[in-house]
Amino acid sequence: MVLQGPRQPVKTVFEVARGSLTVQGRVDRRSFFEAVCEGVKAGLFGYAEAADAPVARGSGAELTLEDVRFSGLLIGEEVPLPVTADEVMKLVPAEGRMPVEELYQVAVATYGAERVSEQSLLNALSRCLAEGRFGYAATETATVQPGPQAVSIDGYVGQPEALPPDTRVVRFSGAVSSLELANVMKAAINLSKLGESDITLDLCLELKGEVSDHAVTMALNELKSRVAALKVEDVKGKE
Repeated sequence: MVLQGPRQPVKTVFEVARGSLTVQGRVDRRSFFEAVCEGVKAGLFGYAEAADAPVARGSGAELTLEDVRFSGLLIGEEVPLPVTADEVMKLVPAEGRMPVEELYQVAVATYGAERVSEQSLLNALSRCLAEGRFGYAATETATVQPGPQAVSIDGYVGQPEALPPDTRVVRFSGAVSSLELANVMKAAINLSKLGESDITLDLCLELKGEVSDHAVTMALNELKSRVAALKVEDVKGKE
């Protein structure tokens, strides 16, 4: 009721909601952000971190209270929904594998550039993989496997393939404490010594609270110098 424009800052809508006679009850930051998440997932409107950022909207949107920012934007009905997992599923071949880059081009041609961005496509792919609809391989020679995993525009999708008889893949997923992380890494090192193996690492550390920027930078620089082939992305949340 208080979203009156096609693209409004979250803070502006929040202030309007607090002063609106049609909104019942007290409007605090948490309850408002909860309403934003519910509205986005219900498809009533979209959310974007910035004017040029992908729009999250619909049942497949992975938007949490921590993701919502006053500096973000609420997007009105006339902005098309991002491509969905069901729509992406229809484009994946029944046999063989398909480069994600090619899938992106096909999706743009099928559903339109206003609905398909690289990020919205990768979001839809991640959901499909988690639900076991098809599989993903990071390289052209890797085995296509389903299940939650990091996806890239450089990868490949297709129907799941059987692993070679002398191959075993162990994938870890889930939240762990710093102490548990040390145990996981120790187990991975021990497993890698059991035979010839290539280790694919997809590790996301979420550092909350007051964290020294200098300490993070020093640790990442040391890691980059020791493991040259490892890609490192450092993203800091905005207030």
